Amino acid sequence: MAATTGQRVLRATGIVGAGSAGVAVLGFAKNLLAAYYFGTSLSMDTYFLALVIPDMVQYFSITGLFNFIPLFAEARAQKGLSEAWLVAGRLLAYWLLVLSGLLAVALLAAVPLSWIVAPGLEPGARAIYLDHTRLLTAMAFAAGAARILSAVLTAQKRFGVPALAEFAFQAASVAYLVVFHELGTMALAGGMVFGGFCQLLVNTLGLRIEGAPIPITLELRHPVVGRMLKLSLPVYLGNAGAKVNQVVIAAFGSTLSAGGLSALQYSFAAVDVLGRMMGQTLSRALFPFLADQYAQDKSEEVTHSLERSLVATVLLTLPAGVGLGLLAYPVVVVVFQRGSFDASSAALTTSALQIYAPALVAFGVNYVLSSAYFARGDTLTPMKLGFVRVFAAMVLCSLLVPVLGHRGIALATTASEFLKLALMLTVGRLPAEDLAIRRGLVAGARLGAAAIAMAAVVWPLTQLEALRVPHAGPQTVVALAGAIVAGGAAYFVAMRIFTPSEFAYFRAQLRRLSRRSEAGEVGA
Repeated sequence: MAATTGQRVLRATGIVGAGSAGVAVLGFAKNLLAAYYFGTSLSMDTYFLALVIPDMVQYFSITGLFNFIPLFAEARAQKGLSEAWLVAGRLLAYWLLVLSGLLAVALLAAVPLSWIVAPGLEPGARAIYLDHTRLLTAMAFAAGAARILSAVLTAQKRFGVPALAEFAFQAASVAYLVVFHELGTMALAGGMVFGGFCQLLVNTLGLRIEGAPIPITLELRHPVVGRMLKLSLPVYLGNAGAKVNQVVIAAFGSTLSAGGLSALQYSFAAVDVLGRMMGQTLSRALFPFLADQYAQDKSEEVTHSLERSLVATVLLTLPAGVGLGLLAYPVVVVVFQRGSFDASSAALTTSALQIYAPALVAFGVNYVLSSAYFARGDTLTPMKLGFVRVFAAMVLCSLLVPVLGHRGIALATTASEFLKLALMLTVGRLPAEDLAIRRGLVAGARLGAAAIAMAAVVWPLTQLEALRVPHAGPQTVVALAGAIVAGGAAYFVAMRIFTPSEFAYFRAQLRRLSRRSEAGEVGA
């Protein structure tokens, strides 16, 4: 049974991964276009600050949405699919109400909030900030509603339409930016709105095609809504802390020299795109399976699923983080440096990327561990750990930013994320999870040895003249590709030496998945 579940999770991961890869690539392409058109500048700093409140609205409107999946799974297991659809209708009505209410508050309070989020902006930049913020609230509505609807499809283990909807969001916003880039950063904001409504359209059509009978009814006093609120309240509090942290970082960022905040965003985008393609993809695919396993009290399957997911995440994120840190400068030069993104922009972005790169492992593993907490209905522990991370980041920012500037924000973010990871590995675990974590740590240590072997090969290559020049030419691209290939080959060989069992397991699973795909099997 465990092997069958592992194969189903792997197939689901393939579906979600394909969609997430496309979304991540397009999202990163949008960042590249923004860098080309606008570089690291005050206008880009202002745009990134304007995203804070709309992103917060969307974030809070879908907070606790993951609780839909275990509640839906429980209702389906105990009372059948018809009752599960009634549960879905009551819960979705609640989240749509929250989204609408938060949007109204954000619009009414846009001016006073601007002095909290961006105290360092000059009057002219503040006016642009407010225009962007108000426009982006429409994006928050469309994208928030789309993600609320996607929860239904995910609960049914239908991953294709939500992935397509996320892809539509990025594709539409990129196209809008290309067509209207002469409008300046307003084209970025307009593209986000256009993309959000495209995402909402795709998910709405997907639900109609699936024929999901969801009678959306607002019954705030219904027991299932009360239970969902009880589960979600700690998450609301935890997310509030996370968003306070984001506001604090934005406030510090608004006081930096022009270009500092946008350099942070570009460098973080390079790490974030990999984290989403690796850790978040796997955790999203794993979550409904874990919810079912917890609901049915299948502890052995929980151990197996969680252990394999942790090992797979470390296997992917560890070499990516090491390689990105070592090759940060040539990566920034090759990927970003063109158009308005000049050598000074490259220097700012590289210095932040080198600090962010190690956090890739923590981001990925935290995604997977969070799935385990939420799948078994424990939202209190992540809330507590989230507050610890937020407090640590705030203290570190206040200490480091005056000394290190934008690098202080990057260092505070990375250090606080590893602190959260350390706590998640040690606090509030069930026996089945403890066993999975112990096995995962042993495998992770062996993978660490493989990553060290990879670093020993890559580091000397970073001293090549072709990887140190201030402008990217054909020789730089070739040298960077060669360093990546050499590092990948070294890691592959070292894995076979240090982690033969993990290497054999994942190779066997991939071969099994490939044979099923060739036989015409689809779905998860």
